[in-house]
Amino acid sequence: MRSERSAKGDRSGGMNEANEATAMSGMSFGRGPTVKTLALRMGAEPLGAKDETLTDSSVQILANDGARSSAPLVNMGDASRAKIEIQNYGFYNAAVTRKAVHGRFLDVQIAQAELLKGAMAHGGHSDHDPKLFKPTMDDKAPFELIREHGPDEKLWTTIRSGEKASFLVRSYGAPVAGARVTFVSQEGWRKVVETDANGRAEFTLIRDYFPDWADFNRRHSGVFLVWAKKETPEAGVYGGQDYAATRYQASLSGRYYPSPADYESYGYGVGIVVFVTAFAGLSIWLFRQRRRKCFKEIVFNEKLA
Repeated sequence: MRSERSAKGDRSGGMNEANEATAMSGMSFGRGPTVKTLALRMGAEPLGAKDETLTDSSVQILANDGARSSAPLVNMGDASRAKIEIQNYGFYNAAVTRKAVHGRFLDVQIAQAELLKGAMAHGGHSDHDPKLFKPTMDDKAPFELIREHGPDEKLWTTIRSGEKASFLVRSYGAPVAGARVTFVSQEGWRKVVETDANGRAEFTLIRDYFPDWADFNRRHSGVFLVWAKKETPEAGVYGGQDYAATRYQASLSGRYYPSPADYESYGYGVGIVVFVTAFAGLSIWLFRQRRRKCFKEIVFNEKLA
């Protein structure tokens, strides 16, 4: 699931039969209600996800104050989308759940999105209640994947290349240890780790943006995709079919931007090239000057001889 400002957003996000799902968080700011459009997509690569349709489903939204609401998923062509109106500042947790029995397993797939109504003024350093800066967690969710917020994160933040991004896997409010968490960057870099005793998984966003100097864009953004899996011995009956165990999967995606150091390193690189070129030219000029010999006329006086 992906958060868009319009129906023509980036193509990433969703869920698929291969137990790989994506979700996209979004940011917005301003007074009055903010309208988000969530698009459901499937795929295991941020840029390779395809539109997905899901009938008779809705997006469940949890606000930071604990209020719950829902928005229906409407099939628009080959994709399912939901429009969500956000009234108050803060982070919201949106999720779509799909269940199906495959063999002896109940597969529970949860496509999540972290929504935000934020304030970009003064770099996001606002006087809002610090509780609004924290991620919204659902203690009633059997399985969820949450992006852990940094200690200095306010209502407007950007994740940069070279920084660490950490995620929490939880079940009914308790950390899930040993969950398998996969991280995929926009350029296809992939890493798999297991959550620790605190249900935490951490990744370093490697640099993967290498344009020519003239094409470097400090506002360039990439999309990352992360999903968590865990199998439990929960057994039961779903849709008239017995199952002996349950496989949970939750997914989330977000954006990351070039580090300021990347731009500075490009500038330093250009400066070094200019300096070396100028120094080499000056050295060659001085060398040639030193080897130049001025013409001297020698007059021989035969009378003195």
